[in-house]
Amino acid sequence: MNKSSTLQLLEKVLKSARVLPQVQIKFEELEIESEIIERLKMEFSQDERLVVRSSHSNEDTIYSSQAGKYLSILDVGLNEVIESARQVFDSYGSNKENQVVFVQTYMRNTKRSGVVFSHSPSSGKPYLIDNYVLSSDTESITSGASHGFKHVCLNIKFNECEDVICGDLRLVIDECRQILGYDYMNLEYALGSDSEMYLFQVRPLVIQNEAEIDFTELLESSRQFIKSRSRKMPFLAGDSTIYGVMPDWNPAEMIGRRPKRLALSLYRELITDSIWAYQRDNYGYKSLRSFPLLVEIGNQPFIDTRVSFNSLLPKGLPTELEDALVNFYLSRLSDNRNLHDKIEFEIVLSSWTFDIDEKLKFLPKGISSNQRQYLKKVLTSLTQSIVTNGLVDVDIERVTMMTKRKRIIEAETGDNVVELYWLLEDCKRWGTLPFAGLARAAFIATQIIKSLEVATGNQGILSNFIKGLNTVAGQMSNDLKSMDKNRFLQKYGHLRPGTYDITSKTYREAFDSYFSSLPTITGKIEIQYTEQSIIRLLEHADISSQLGVRASDFISFANKAIFWREQAKFEFTKNLSTVLDLIQAIGSELSIDRDELAFLDVKTLIHAYSNSLNLADAMKASIRSGKDAYMQAIAMELPSVIRNEREVIAFTEEDASPNFITNRSVIGMPRSGIDDISGAIVLIEGADPGYDWIFQKGILGLITAYGGANSHMAVRCAELDLPAAIGVGDRLFSELKNALQVNLDCGKRIIEFK
Repeated sequence: MNKSSTLQLLEKVLKSARVLPQVQIKFEELEIESEIIERLKMEFSQDERLVVRSSHSNEDTIYSSQAGKYLSILDVGLNEVIESARQVFDSYGSNKENQVVFVQTYMRNTKRSGVVFSHSPSSGKPYLIDNYVLSSDTESITSGASHGFKHVCLNIKFNECEDVICGDLRLVIDECRQILGYDYMNLEYALGSDSEMYLFQVRPLVIQNEAEIDFTELLESSRQFIKSRSRKMPFLAGDSTIYGVMPDWNPAEMIGRRPKRLALSLYRELITDSIWAYQRDNYGYKSLRSFPLLVEIGNQPFIDTRVSFNSLLPKGLPTELEDALVNFYLSRLSDNRNLHDKIEFEIVLSSWTFDIDEKLKFLPKGISSNQRQYLKKVLTSLTQSIVTNGLVDVDIERVTMMTKRKRIIEAETGDNVVELYWLLEDCKRWGTLPFAGLARAAFIATQIIKSLEVATGNQGILSNFIKGLNTVAGQMSNDLKSMDKNRFLQKYGHLRPGTYDITSKTYREAFDSYFSSLPTITGKIEIQYTEQSIIRLLEHADISSQLGVRASDFISFANKAIFWREQAKFEFTKNLSTVLDLIQAIGSELSIDRDELAFLDVKTLIHAYSNSLNLADAMKASIRSGKDAYMQAIAMELPSVIRNEREVIAFTEEDASPNFITNRSVIGMPRSGIDDISGAIVLIEGADPGYDWIFQKGILGLITAYGGANSHMAVRCAELDLPAAIGVGDRLFSELKNALQVNLDCGKRIIEFK
């Protein structure tokens, strides 16, 4: 059956929802326009608005949905149907014979419309997943024109779901399953102004890789883990906690929502187990040493925001003030989950800014005026110390030492396991540790410059400041033009898209794939605010008396911090890339390929340095365990922000609020592969240094699923004046990957597609 005949069948027998009447038009009938018009007049009134929908025989089959491949035309009048039908048939290409289109009433004033899946399309597990909008436009969910929501409910725990519409949708799915015999399906629906459910489309859901794994035990252990941690904990301010994939060290951006074990274990080892807290302590914040920042729920990485919020408190605050602040931060995040990638911009007070007095006003009434003034004094002192005490220079020196130490390690070890061990140790002490400090300093610098825009009423100061920096992206563009291939790869060959992913090829391994043509980026980026003009603005805003720092000294600090944050990341990934090469070499000796090695826990190799274990057996056991964990992670649907144990079963989350870079607007075709991206709007899930090659391809714009306003890719795009939407979230990103055209308007802060 095609789309049209399926709806004709359901119109007669479906009880749980209404199906609108239709008029079907065969391709061969287009020559007899008068007969078509008569049939239309019998079904629809003269002033009724209509929709002409595609219904090709290869749409909505058990093998392929072909969703979005063919045209449908909305909101047309009766006298426009014939021409619209011709356009829809034209979208079929040469295969028009014996094909049909169909016409229905175009519904207006709907309360809710969406696309609902009977099972997870990625794993085939029994989750009801409803992507919907609260809009009068029934096409908003597939056009990106409206802010959307995603509701997920595990069917086997359906009684725990509180969404009434979810129950209604389940009835429709169950009835369609009985009538049509589909095991898996997705439906397009709308809730009319009369509160009735209307069904627009039913198609079989094609599951490519169904996860054959039972995650029942993991589901329950995840719930118990969240419940047990959601209480007062020793040495931590705050009464509860919230888990998120994007706060603080944002694992979703760097290693993905469901990373394989090697990437996840490397990220924990190099940053989130201990390094992150050591450097924050060094910079004057509360010591959270021994507290892991990243936890695993359902074998997926999440940040413990209570730990994060504690680590952003200045040292020495009274206990009652610490508790009041952390509880306020948690409450604000709980009420505004779409701020989870903007916690330091929108939720936490972690440094002095020009608008600090305004931010202090948003603190709860329980925090007294004296406490607010004390907090301001402490934050001012902390910020002044970070800007002036030379910690940035110390961290820069440590990064430069790492390269020298790497040469010594490579020259003197002579054993892959020993070399790997010391490269990781050095990467922590001389790479990610100072990088964490430089990242903290860079955040403070950008936050102060951003607040200068508010203080002076001058927009674009921060983006102009970043444009003036010559970070790795700008250097790479120049070097690709001026260096031969060997010299270029000596400098950049270690980079790979997916810095922690062993299956991702380095620039050295796949140079021609990444750099098949010379850069097409030309022209000079206009800079409205020079460094000297920004210094004058800082002086006008009186930074000297407010922060106790001269404007020129602050700009020097900001230059070093932001530049060296990017440079430090570039440098420590050399150690990391070599570690991945060594793991591949060790695997090769034991006949384990890199796809298998992706499931290895790096601690297995670290332990091998000080343990005479049978390495082959240990690695294979670790890989088996890593595969099981990954399959469980693939099977489980979890929200981006988990507030309580009930949300492991059912949750609703809003579309993310993207971080728009520049005020420019572009329209182009979306591309998510490595080929043919020139002149396209590129889609990548996260943002790390290994993706810098895309900026050499003359792309129109960039969209990422995950990432914050201060992320690596945000800095790159600001520096290159490239329109971007960083962190659009899962639902919109998935829709964009299937779109034919995208309108990215950063000035208006909208993303539309068709």
